[in-house]
Amino acid sequence: MKVKAFLRPYKDKEEAPVYVWYTHKTKYFPVPLGLSVLITKWNKKKGYAIGDDLTNLQIEKTKSELLECAKRILLSGLDPTIDLVKAQYKAGSQPILYREQPTAEQEKPTKKETSFTEMLDLYLEHNKSHIEPGTLKQRKAFVSSMKLFAADKKYDLQFSQMTEAFYSTLAHYYLYEKDNYNNFFGSIIKRLKTFLKWCADEMGVAVNPAFRKFKIYTEEKEIVYFTPKELTLLYNHNWDKGRRKYVDLFVLACDTGFRISDVFRSRLWKIEDGIIYTTTKKTKGSAKVPVSERMLEILNRYGFDMRIATEQAANKAIKQCLKEVGVDENVIYRRYKLREEFEFTALKSNLTTLHCGRRSFITNSFANGYTESEILEMIGSKDAKILKIYLKIEASSLKDKMVRSSLTLV
Repeated sequence: MKVKAFLRPYKDKEEAPVYVWYTHKTKYFPVPLGLSVLITKWNKKKGYAIGDDLTNLQIEKTKSELLECAKRILLSGLDPTIDLVKAQYKAGSQPILYREQPTAEQEKPTKKETSFTEMLDLYLEHNKSHIEPGTLKQRKAFVSSMKLFAADKKYDLQFSQMTEAFYSTLAHYYLYEKDNYNNFFGSIIKRLKTFLKWCADEMGVAVNPAFRKFKIYTEEKEIVYFTPKELTLLYNHNWDKGRRKYVDLFVLACDTGFRISDVFRSRLWKIEDGIIYTTTKKTKGSAKVPVSERMLEILNRYGFDMRIATEQAANKAIKQCLKEVGVDENVIYRRYKLREEFEFTALKSNLTTLHCGRRSFITNSFANGYTESEILEMIGSKDAKILKIYLKIEASSLKDKMVRSSLTLV
């Protein structure tokens, strides 16, 4: 069950009429909008007109109307076939009969439970054009994961069966059969609860309320960090131009504590009186970090625009760079499946990503004597809980603080 806009081009014509197609189980019917656009101004993959807001508004309006028709049919206990959706769309807001009334000789048909799978498809399309790409990607992954579970286990997903028994079955499948851990399983449960709340609260679907007690398990990832000495060794190595950009990205992330999404927005940073000011992309917080000569050197090298490599490429390359300069060691970490603990050993370099810059900055700032409130101010956060996630306190830092405290008392 999908809705998407398409063109129907004419031969030797530069413009083509726009249609919105409702698709269900490989069948579809097109709804003409009475509008045409230049073929060269059409994004075929995403189904919208480039630079034509009025046409795009009409597309979204028609898509919403078709999905609303499908929703009404679903909630009536029927399959939203193209014939039923077409009839409902033509009828507009007027109610229509989807079945003939049973005769005295006929058994009165029982109303089917709303289709779980169809609601997943409807959820995937809901408000699609108004959510962040990252959120849409997560929603698609969740829908795919639920369909994969249902297909692999031949499990009939039903809203009435969202119970502890279902939760246990889903947990065993993803944690043991698919060999995942709590963070992955917890993300599925978190999105499942969001989906079920949407179905119950916004769509009027009868959902077993037991789902509201589903526990969302989490685990702290082993986020490694790098000391100032290690960062200096990495940065000062004689890198070729190809690998220098990856090292610069990583070191700048460690020196600022910014998420990589904010490092990529370096062209928007404002530097005044030795301070970098920016608004964080994820939380809209106001971050301010003292600027160093190394930061300026890196920024000037790329004209203050750090969009020099993809995050995926940098994460892969920095592992090899760390190995080359010998900044590496074995790290013991733990993962969990519900409450069951598993211990692992891995090289520090293999656990490193650009996100390690945030932990490095917070840990090094604490070691340098910055208070919690000052660190939160620098990274643009008001939630002290974030420090627990990222702060790694070494015994040497505690010892140094004790020495400084003793000297102060003397």
